Amino acid sequence: MFERHGFTYLKGLKMMQTIGKEFRPQGKLYLGLDGSTPFRQRGMEASARTRSWAIHDGPLKEVLGLEWTPPWMYKLVGKHHRIDTFWGA
Repeated sequence: MFERHGFTYLKGLKMMQTIGKEFRPQGKLYLGLDGSTPFRQRGMEASARTRSWAIHDGPLKEVLGLEWTPPWMYKLVGKHHRIDTFWGA
C-alpha cells in the first residue's frame, strides 16, 4: 500500500525485494506453500495479507535464512519513488 502511494525504503528494501522474488512461481517461498499448515496454502502468494501469515508461519527463516525485521519507509513530499516489490498486485 505504501509503495503505491510513492513511499520508499530507509531500511528493508532488499529484504522486501527478496520476499517478492521468492513468492513468484517457482521461487523458494512459493514452493514452500505446500499445504503443510493452514498458513502455507497455495494461493497465499497472491495477497499481502495472506503472504504475511505465511511468513509468520516460519518459512522466511527456514527457507531463506532471513529474520523478519520490519521495514522503515518514508515519503518525500511531491515525489513518487515508483517502487514495486509485490509482483502482480
